[in-house]
Amino acid sequence: MSEETEKTIISDEERQVLMQYGATMLLVQRFEWALKQLSLYYTEVREKTTFEEAWKVLETNLKLAAGPLITQLENRGNVPEKFLKELRVATKLRNYLAHEYLFVVFVVEKSWGIAKPQDDITYLKAKSRYFHELYTVVYSLLRERQREWGVDRILDSDIGHLIDEVIREKMLEDESEEV
Repeated sequence: MSEETEKTIISDEERQVLMQYGATMLLVQRFEWALKQLSLYYTEVREKTTFEEAWKVLETNLKLAAGPLITQLENRGNVPEKFLKELRVATKLRNYLAHEYLFVVFVVEKSWGIAKPQDDITYLKAKSRYFHELYTVVYSLLRERQREWGVDRILDSDIGHLIDEVIREKMLEDESEEV
């Protein structure tokens, strides 16, 4: 596709909307990963289990979507209801952004001639701030839980960095096997 053809399909303003959308979704994903990490500290693994058995339980958690993770946190207790409610709101917003937003902006609004790219950018920037703030809260809960378990000392050690690397490699292996 030539650059001229691309310009007739999508305007510079629309390109700006798409770039802001990408930046927003990056913050949404960062929030989701912090939520997944937090859920690991609420996952119950039998006391006498092999590494492989424990990994299978944890791996299942890492594959869960935000909704089931929130339900899991709710079932484990020790998470304030007000925070769980906010996580549910965030999950609905995440789902809208991931599954409907671009359709609404680029198909519905554009076809009706009511598209306002600057308003869309303002909206997305507000959602970016929201997910960044929520990430900060989830991350602070995660760090608090790590301190309670003494995991923060382990994670900051050489062995902790090695464990983190092994887990990342294992997750990448599993993702490539699914494709």
